[in-house]
Amino acid sequence: MDEINQNYYRLVFTSLPDEITLVHLYECGLEAVEEKETHIEGYLPESLYSPALLDKLRSILPIRTSERLEPQNWNAIWESSFQPVWVDGKVHIRASFHEKSPGGMDVVIDPKMAFGTGHHATTSMVIREMLDLDLEGRAVLDFGCGSGLLSIVAEKLGAGRIKALDYDPWSVENTKENMKVNQSRHIEVKQADSLNEETGAYDLILANITRDVLIRNTPDISRLLKPGGHAVYSGFLSGDRPILETEIRKYGMEPGKSAEESGWGVLVMTKT
Repeated sequence: MDEINQNYYRLVFTSLPDEITLVHLYECGLEAVEEKETHIEGYLPESLYSPALLDKLRSILPIRTSERLEPQNWNAIWESSFQPVWVDGKVHIRASFHEKSPGGMDVVIDPKMAFGTGHHATTSMVIREMLDLDLEGRAVLDFGCGSGLLSIVAEKLGAGRIKALDYDPWSVENTKENMKVNQSRHIEVKQADSLNEETGAYDLILANITRDVLIRNTPDISRLLKPGGHAVYSGFLSGDRPILETEIRKYGMEPGKSAEESGWGVLVMTKT
């Protein structure tokens, strides 16, 4: 939201959307989305607001509440409320207006309209699993890259080749911007909503998306994963882990380490 004194409506949706749903919300005019633990809040310019548009948004993703906000300096508010994140005292995720912290991996992420600031449990859990893997010179695929955070962390952990994919065009652009800020040189970013047309072989595949998208793309994830390679799934509710474990075994992957936080799960698997 670049306008300093523009009027907005804040829409509180009832759940977290998948990537395709998120794109449809943006196409209706949302200028920014804030991700919470169980839902999102979207900001719609007052100039676009109408009962008809509200009904259209509700048909895409149910809305819990909507309210008109008074004109404010949105950039200043965002900067004051966005706090840096430490993951296990090893990875420091901050915005460009925060001071660099001494020690640890320094990652600069200005999320704008894309998910992936490190605040959500699913993102931090994936990073923890990445820290336990040897990524030196490895090939990594980041499916549903959001802000590009996981791809940037992978490069800083020594990955030699990273491909970042996301259906959301805002996420693709945001990833490119964050790559530039972090001086990333080994990341290729592309807009895509599935892995059907992807080729190549990867040592690690990261997929922090929704359960249904994980299940739908598991055959291609197995196809693209090298024997002995790992995939890390997150973005699903912890209670859905048995469903995912059953699915991945169908395609020659063996579930291994798992964890949960705030009702969300992470699952690491190995290609047999």
